[in-house]
Amino acid sequence: MEVHVLCTTLDLNSMSDNIVLNFVFRVWRHLQNIDITNEVDTSTLDSESALPLEHSYWEKKEISDCFTHHLRFVTIRRFTGHVREIRLINHVIKNAAVLKKLVIHCSNSISTQGAAATMGLLLVPRASIDVSIVLMNMPLRRSCY
Repeated sequence: MEVHVLCTTLDLNSMSDNIVLNFVFRVWRHLQNIDITNEVDTSTLDSESALPLEHSYWEKKEISDCFTHHLRFVTIRRFTGHVREIRLINHVIKNAAVLKKLVIHCSNSISTQGAAATMGLLLVPRASIDVSIVLMNMPLRRSCY
């Protein structure tokens, strides 16, 4: 049985949920559409470096068939722009060769720093020449005149 669509709720700031997501990418090789609602547990934000090599977790992962041949649409809801979320999305942008659309719905509670990091995703080199990256609900910056 091939799974083509995954809709789930995960804490993208939790290392254990990132490990589960990596497992999903490797096992469900024909995923075409992923829709993740980010359910942030504030206790995971305090343990940014709880595991050794965590900073390079996504960078050191083998690229699955899902990324190179099938993944076309990714939606992330309640995105907060924290480090683990940014690393995952960097991995998707850099490795999903047939990605058509990446939609990031920012959380109402996104910080200024998180918003800046999220905007930085637009500058990441893309594996897919056809990808459209859409940032939704970005906070408006107020300029001082």
